[in-house]
Amino acid sequence: MDKAQKLFLAVFIGGTLVGVLILVLSGGVLQQVRTAPFRAAPGSQLDGARPLFTETDIDTGPSDEGVRTDEPPEFAPAPPRDDVRTPSLSPAPAPEELGPVDRAVLEARHAFEPRTGVERIKELLRSLDTMAEAARLYTAKADLLLAMEPPDIARAESAVLQALEYAEDTGERDEASCVQVEILRRTDRADEALELAGRIASGEGPATAGKFRAALMHAAMQRERGDVEAAERAYRSIMGHAARAADTLGARAEDVYRQAGLNLVHILRQSGKRQQADAAAREIEEQLQAFRGSSGP
Repeated sequence: MDKAQKLFLAVFIGGTLVGVLILVLSGGVLQQVRTAPFRAAPGSQLDGARPLFTETDIDTGPSDEGVRTDEPPEFAPAPPRDDVRTPSLSPAPAPEELGPVDRAVLEARHAFEPRTGVERIKELLRSLDTMAEAARLYTAKADLLLAMEPPDIARAESAVLQALEYAEDTGERDEASCVQVEILRRTDRADEALELAGRIASGEGPATAGKFRAALMHAAMQRERGDVEAAERAYRSIMGHAARAADTLGARAEDVYRQAGLNLVHILRQSGKRQQADAAAREIEEQLQAFRGSSGP
């Protein structure tokens, strides 16, 4: 091979290598242009910008996991419960009408978490100068222990026994005994719970919030057992007694009347007694208006 041929071969090989290099570089640039996200320049060009869809976005489609929610569990709807809840006697008197201990008990009962209320009650018990207020505090503590998830039955039973030990009048004993009824019911002693609730409700002495609470519990348990006629009679009796106790129990008597009345109307409608239910509803509305009238402006 002479000198001219060698020079031609070197130029040819060099040109080929340069061409290959150019093709490689061109392909890389084109790939970057194709896959780079669109970036609009500042100004009016932003109005005409189009969203970028990659092949990955198109092929993937909707996720199989569905729409996620980050709502905390406390805001999720709670599942329905089959148990019969202890009737409450709220609304209670306004806080400005209460003494220091009663106000503290009210705040503990309305704490965001029952456990917080229990701790508040324990602080109050440690700070008492005398045990005159102890019965109400122990009763409130027992109620809160039952409101926990899961309920602390053993500690609630202990608190009820202490409440009964320190009770100084019928009202305090009735309130503590009502919590005892709830404990019996939750520990599958329904017959004992029914018997005790009836005994409290029909006990001697003046009308008390505890007697009315026991009467509502007694009627609810009769209804739960399927004795609808007995429950109907019980609710009518409670309504009559609550109307007569308006002067002594005030807002609590009104609330008892409302609870008994609502349950009565529900029972009548479930039993197909539509006319009786409508008549009872009108009577209840009139009596509630009377309650509001007697309470003054």
